[in-house]
Amino acid sequence: MDTGRLRTWPVMEAYISKRKEKIGRFLAEVLSGRAEQLKTVHQLGEQLCGKLVDFTLKGKMLRGGLVAVGYELYAGSNDSITVPLGAVQELFQSALLIHDDIMDRDLSRRGAPSLLGHYVSFARERGLRDAYHTGESLSICAGDIAYFFAFEIFSGIPLENTLKSRLLFLCARELTYVGAAQMVDVLWGADNDAVSLEEIINMYTYKTARYTYALPLVAGAMAAGAPNGEIAALELLGSRMGVLFQIKDDELGLFGDEEKLGKPVGSDIRERKKTLYHHYLMSDPDTKSRERTVSIFGSERLSGDDVGFIRNRVRELEIQQKIDKLVADITDKAEQEIRRLDCSTHGKEFLEQLLSYNSARVR
Repeated sequence: MDTGRLRTWPVMEAYISKRKEKIGRFLAEVLSGRAEQLKTVHQLGEQLCGKLVDFTLKGKMLRGGLVAVGYELYAGSNDSITVPLGAVQELFQSALLIHDDIMDRDLSRRGAPSLLGHYVSFARERGLRDAYHTGESLSICAGDIAYFFAFEIFSGIPLENTLKSRLLFLCARELTYVGAAQMVDVLWGADNDAVSLEEIINMYTYKTARYTYALPLVAGAMAAGAPNGEIAALELLGSRMGVLFQIKDDELGLFGDEEKLGKPVGSDIRERKKTLYHHYLMSDPDTKSRERTVSIFGSERLSGDDVGFIRNRVRELEIQQKIDKLVADITDKAEQEIRRLDCSTHGKEFLEQLLSYNSARVR
């Protein structure tokens, strides 16, 4: 790939930003209407609608944009389909993040209180009994409601019934994969056992990669009537892009800027996430260093010195170079898959831009 030619990221970022504006307006309008209806149940439901819009809009809304990309690879633009279908993907994302913050006990997200943080504070301010558990329970309900809103919006997308059924199956299948992979992630975080490189990549694929890239690209292409062969090719390409996304996320989680990251650096260490960094650190030939690493991962009293120690061992063991080699291999395969797609040259160039940006992004 000619990275000099493809580093025209503002074009790609401007496209995603424009899609975000459209999806954001759509979500605000739809959930505003639902807020009026939920007011009849309780003001908590009414207030949640606004909070879900705000929470969703704090992200880049990449997934919603990728729906339009997938559609436009095989047909012209069609906001009547791609905007609500993009909103569905973004509400899926919000629901998953809300529940993820509960499992990770993260009170902040994207530089602001997470829904968990908001509801825990809400309960504490009112002096409610067992405020943390109350806030946790309210957050679980909020995540569930985000899923229900997503499927409610999905039901109104103007698509032929057979196609809509295929898309519904696709979304349900991918979310099931995410749930199963999340169970694996939680299980791994509860012990000190090392896991293989292959197991980690497989978990990345099903927990993040497929629903982040493959699902929205395929959903858009499927809605546009793309052939089955192209659907399969996009699914594979999206999975590879999504794995690169997660690998970069791990790097940012360890070496990123906390202000840009929107959450504490080192949270993966505190939660004992079985990342690629953890995998390679567990092979540290220095017994004393490895023992300290084991004691640091999962520590609730994680300090700046602890994070600094892990960063230093990553450098000293040249772990980043090993990960960069893996990234280069996945990127090369993704480039080959883009070239094999039967879509316009412009579409392929956009996907190449996306691939280039994804590998070097700063969040």
